[in-house]
Amino acid sequence: MCSLHAACRRSILTSNLSFNRSCWSGISDDAKDFVRSLLNRDPAARPTAKQALQHPWLKGEVGERSQGQPLHRSVVQRIQVVPHPF
Repeated sequence: MCSLHAACRRSILTSNLSFNRSCWSGISDDAKDFVRSLLNRDPAARPTAKQALQHPWLKGEVGERSQGQPLHRSVVQRIQVVPHPF
C-alpha cells in the first residue's frame, strides 16, 4: 500500500467527521444526521439499507428538506467532470 493510501486510510479511521466546510452550509441538520449515521466507523452501529431508508430526511418528514438548497458550486463542478459510463 502506498503512503498516500495509508495516510487516507489512517485519516478515515482516526479523524472526526466534521460538517464545518462551506460546502455543508445550508445543509439541514437532518441531512447531516443521515450522512453521519452512514459513515459510522462501527459497522454494527451503521443502519442497514432498510433502516437507512426509514430515516426522516429520506422520507420527507423534515420541513427543511422541502425547501431545498442549491448544490454548492464545487459539487456541481465535480459532477460535471465525472465521465459517465454510457
